[in-house]
Amino acid sequence: MVLSHSLGWGLAGVLAAAFITRQAITYALSRGVMDNPNERSSHARPTPRGGGIGIVLPLLFFLVALGVLSSLPSLLIAGLGVGGFLVAAVGYIDDHRSLPAKVRLLMHVIAAVLFVAAVGRTGSVVRETAADWAVLILVVMGVVWATNLFNFMDGIDGIAASQALFVTGATATLIASQANTAVAADFAFLLSATAGACMGFLVWNWPPARIFMGDVGSGFLGFWIGSLAVTLHVLGVLSIWISLLLSSLFVADATTTLIRRFLRGERWYQAHRSHAYQILARRWNSH
Repeated sequence: MVLSHSLGWGLAGVLAAAFITRQAITYALSRGVMDNPNERSSHARPTPRGGGIGIVLPLLFFLVALGVLSSLPSLLIAGLGVGGFLVAAVGYIDDHRSLPAKVRLLMHVIAAVLFVAAVGRTGSVVRETAADWAVLILVVMGVVWATNLFNFMDGIDGIAASQALFVTGATATLIASQANTAVAADFAFLLSATAGACMGFLVWNWPPARIFMGDVGSGFLGFWIGSLAVTLHVLGVLSIWISLLLSSLFVADATTTLIRRFLRGERWYQAHRSHAYQILARRWNSH
């Protein structure tokens, strides 16, 4: 039953994301919201950006629907929804007119703090000791890192959405195949919808991409996947270590690359072409 319902949520995600992303292409072309190639780009022609809105809108809708239909705590729904909306909103603005990195980072931190506060209350955890507060700070930092992880890695056609499809699809399958609580089933549905939305977006983002995800989508997906991983761990549905293992491709590439750039004295926060996937794309001349 859980598996069949999960497939239904996934199909709804595919259809909704594919439709909205198609509208985003028309909008971007009419408003000139384009990603023009430069010396650090992996594409050769101007391409519309901001297509990640096709993932954001369906998932926020599904989250609200799940909050109405299920018994999930409203505080948890609010933490995920408000945090995801803030990250998507600052990304949407940045896709239209470039914002300072400090502004984007500040919004990411606010979103992470709101989420961690909500999930902490949901897990009935009272944080009073210095060690407990240290854990909360580390979780906030982890969510902020996850938020930026997809943005760092979203540099060639299809890579970010494919990774998100794999992570959320695999997580949904793991949960649905052994779901023994209503909470686990609810998250299997939400994760299936996420995987479906990524698949619907890939219809237009698969190489050669007709539209790019943009910060609105990459930041949102990073926050969404990171926050869901924390939530699943806190509620005892799935260990955070399994979630990290599923996300290890992006975690390993981005973390290693940024550490190397930092040690070399480079401006690690600036756009570059030194990720492993970028090197492989140039070597094989294929996204």
